[in-house]
Amino acid sequence: MEIKFDNFPKELHDSDWYSPQKLSYKRPFLVRLVETSIPPAFRSTRKFVGAERFSIPFASDLSLWVFNWSAIEGAEDAIAFVWDTPRRTFLVDFRAETFLNVIREIYSEQVDNKKHSLAYLALYFETGAVRRKEQSLVLSLDEVPRPENIEQESWDDMLERVSDNDEPVILDREREALYQVSLAYKKGFLPNIEYQLLMEDCIFPQPKTPSTVVGLDQPWCASVLHLLDIPSSERRAENNKESQRALKRLISWRPSDIEADVEAVLHESLKNFERRCSERPWVEILPSEDDALRGEARELFSYINERCLDYHIPDAWAQLPWTDGIGDELRVLRKTLSFYNGHSHYEIIDRRGGYPRRTEMLFAVADSEVPEGVDRLVPLNGKSATLHKLNAAYKLNLNSTTATEYLDFFCDMVHGDEGLFHIVESIDDAKWRCHSKDQRDVLSDTIRPIRIWPASDPGKDFMVADAFLTYSDTFFHACFHVYPDGSVAMDDDTPVMGRLGMVPELFTTKTHFLLRLPRDFVLP
Repeated sequence: MEIKFDNFPKELHDSDWYSPQKLSYKRPFLVRLVETSIPPAFRSTRKFVGAERFSIPFASDLSLWVFNWSAIEGAEDAIAFVWDTPRRTFLVDFRAETFLNVIREIYSEQVDNKKHSLAYLALYFETGAVRRKEQSLVLSLDEVPRPENIEQESWDDMLERVSDNDEPVILDREREALYQVSLAYKKGFLPNIEYQLLMEDCIFPQPKTPSTVVGLDQPWCASVLHLLDIPSSERRAENNKESQRALKRLISWRPSDIEADVEAVLHESLKNFERRCSERPWVEILPSEDDALRGEARELFSYINERCLDYHIPDAWAQLPWTDGIGDELRVLRKTLSFYNGHSHYEIIDRRGGYPRRTEMLFAVADSEVPEGVDRLVPLNGKSATLHKLNAAYKLNLNSTTATEYLDFFCDMVHGDEGLFHIVESIDDAKWRCHSKDQRDVLSDTIRPIRIWPASDPGKDFMVADAFLTYSDTFFHACFHVYPDGSVAMDDDTPVMGRLGMVPELFTTKTHFLLRLPRDFVLP
């Protein structure tokens, strides 16, 4: 059953309906958010049928997503609401203060009463605290059936009395009353809701809402995702000024014990960056018209099919990956690495199911020079131990040329509790979910590629590098010690800008492959 909000005003119904497949392709992050917030016991009794996205006419940067589940085994249909803003994506918690904070965050001009009053009221009564009181918006009294306890004449008199007023009405099922609502405006403030009881003796035995509202009666609404700490526009401007001051200090930054010329080191890093991009780009091997690349994909998938645990990825690769008609639902990218002779870096994105799967791995095609004891397929699971074991097998010996590529790879493949340490070498390299123009302008003139500093002391057994990186929703400048054996230590980090709209990325069992291992094996 698709639950559609037909009682929303027309201006809100410029919405898109997303099937599970289309949604997983368009917004995999939203799927992950809802999936991780809903317990398996709840999901097992309902089938996810898709989501509807509502665009907000008075807030271009805000969307309301309504996720829909149909009942299985006699359970009620269910819906969940998700706010999607430039700064944050989170479950609606049905508090009036949250609604007002969200609206305050994404629009700077006053809501136009004539144009947007219905849209504003509809959102307020569906996502604000009044939703707990079983109140719902009705756009016209014509949609309200006459209560049996009210005579037709009295009902007609009331309709005539309010016919000149275009304000919508609210059905309050808790108090069994009918209210007319309007918006009161004060300069510089958000609209206030005003009520007028239409009939003193009215009783409306209206039907209950025929679905469970996820987050309303469930105690497992993800608290980390729906709490807001939204600064004012003045505070955001001050944050950008602080970021500009921090970035200005970093323009002439160099390690304390190194005397190298800053401009010369930057010039060398730019040349190295251009060379890496041209010599070792990501190559799309699927879909591809090239027979050699398709053969490489066939070899990779054959090996995965042989080694994967079926119950972790049911039917993930049952469909042959080289079958025509898959389009961009299944993509495989490959990049060769200068520091591993045998293994290349592969990324697979599979959108064919209701849940998007993404995995990164190292794989060595047939006849590659692979160290003894190292498998051809090495899943990258976010743990540094995986890379250290591989480095030891390869007898890694980094130099100033390969160290930059290795540091970029290492930080992306090692995850903390809040995601990866993603090095940003150009403004377009950041994994933005969204960002404001002023934040982009502040950062764009300062971001630079990884710099490797020439050693002042030949006796040191490490190279010094600095780079900009993102972690969680914060932008940092960091200094690293990179050792020839592949060990990396962060010597110093300086937060430059916070509260960025970054894509959260973590390795999980739902998005990554697990190889066949002994039953008593415990992942590190």
